[in-house]
Amino acid sequence: MNTARNLLRYAIGDILKVCPPDCFTYTTSASFPLTEPNIDSTTIVVYKNGSVYSASNYTYSSTTGRITINGLTAGDALEIYYSAYRKYSDTELNGYIRNALSWISSLQYKDFSVGSGDVILDSDEVSPTVKEYNLIALVATVLIDGRIKSYKTNEITIQFSNNESIDIRIAKLVEAHRAIELSADYHNLDYDNSDD
Repeated sequence: MNTARNLLRYAIGDILKVCPPDCFTYTTSASFPLTEPNIDSTTIVVYKNGSVYSASNYTYSSTTGRITINGLTAGDALEIYYSAYRKYSDTELNGYIRNALSWISSLQYKDFSVGSGDVILDSDEVSPTVKEYNLIALVATVLIDGRIKSYKTNEITIQFSNNESIDIRIAKLVEAHRAIELSADYHNLDYDNSDD
């Protein structure tokens, strides 16, 4: 799901911000609350008494927002550096992506599912293509914010009218992507949206 989630973050403008460090002095509890939500756990760096502490000595729970650090002695000074996303947690975006996969399947574009390790696969156990990942992220974007007015790539341009429901917008996106796959000359597609 990482690829779809990264594309989705890009589409919705959910960028990482570098956060000020959280500082603690160890007494008895090795579990520490981090200040910011939506932390990218791959950015966490822990300093113990001024030196980088090995990542193998700590775990972060996005569910609780706490970091648990092993091998501490009373009085150890800890500084925890990290970056966090401004809007959504990975868990929230994964939910939107799963919902997008359901929409794409229900519109009979292709059946996708999320397998072990959060890997997206189609019914033939094949990973999505770049265009399919883009479609997944785009449908999830519409689910997050249905106010999108248009969508344009080198291959297609879609304009949405203000009164179109999210259902209609998603159907248009899926159909446009289906047309790309069926067309040998998809750079010249032209859609009549007068049915709005």
